[in-house]
Amino acid sequence: MIDRYNRDRLTLGRAAHELDWYTHRIPRDRVALRSPARQLELGPELPSDFLSIPPLEETPLVQPRLLRTATVALVALLLVGTAAAQTAPTPRKHHPWAAFSPGAWRQARLIVQVFDKQGNLVDWGVTERTTTLEKVDDDGVTLRVEESVWVNGTWRDRPVQTVKQGFYGESEGQKAEVKELAAETLTIEGRKIPVSVREVRLIDASSKSLQQSTIYFNDDVPPFVLKQTTTIKDADQKTVLSEKRTTVDGLQMLCLVADQPYSAAQVRTTTTHAKGTTVTVAYASSDVPGGVVHECTKKVDKDNRLVERSVLELIDCDAARRNERPSRRTMPRRGRNWRLRAEREGADKADELTL
Repeated sequence: MIDRYNRDRLTLGRAAHELDWYTHRIPRDRVALRSPARQLELGPELPSDFLSIPPLEETPLVQPRLLRTATVALVALLLVGTAAAQTAPTPRKHHPWAAFSPGAWRQARLIVQVFDKQGNLVDWGVTERTTTLEKVDDDGVTLRVEESVWVNGTWRDRPVQTVKQGFYGESEGQKAEVKELAAETLTIEGRKIPVSVREVRLIDASSKSLQQSTIYFNDDVPPFVLKQTTTIKDADQKTVLSEKRTTVDGLQMLCLVADQPYSAAQVRTTTTHAKGTTVTVAYASSDVPGGVVHECTKKVDKDNRLVERSVLELIDCDAARRNERPSRRTMPRRGRNWRLRAEREGADKADELTL
């Protein structure tokens, strides 16, 4: 027992001696272990040849240099970490167009029905829209939008528009202010998904209205933005003009676009405002330019009467990505002459009615 005690005591003394020699450079014949509670001293009873530490004047100044280098590196890492925490990453991956190369396009058909107060259908219309990605830069995306409207049995083209969007959906004249919030966990179909939370404020330069959104996202779970709440206030930022809540209710749903299968998420959006409520159920895929594959919308007034409803269907698309995925077997794709087929079908129906 005594030998074990002495051996442990000598080991403790050697470790303490080396530690204090490198840090405090205390004299060799005295070792001190310091603590807030007590101070234990091991005197010169240690054997003189137990430690082979050279005298101070014979030791090259290597350790202080290493200490200074480590300190500088630590400070640099802390500065980089602080800068990363203060600057929010650009949400390019979250935008439905930013992941594609210029030249990617989509063609969609929108059918709208309008009802009167008695619930009778009083008007309807069809719009076919072709959207092409022209440019992606650090400020957002630039889109070319071509629309045609079916009126009195013929297609009428609207003027071509060029639309620029920021990665947070901001338009020209709007500036995004981003703030990182504490991380949370969402549950979708019984699956717990950790999400980062970000607050985005968009202030319109002309109307001075404020649009404030809280975005919940996960970079590994498409469609990445899994929940979002948005509030729009007037110029005084006191009166709420509208509130919108978007949630992902389902993942990995199967959708077809021009006979091509895509994995999509079911997204539900509810918007409330002074005139009523708008409910949208959509299927969105991160593999499709623009994201939305199919979308149904219903508008009701403040008395819950049906005012308008619409359905949007993606007819065809060309998903030219920057990072091409491995090729896969696909079913034959329809051509881009869908509009000509619609004209022929409309003409055939007109002939049948005439006969």
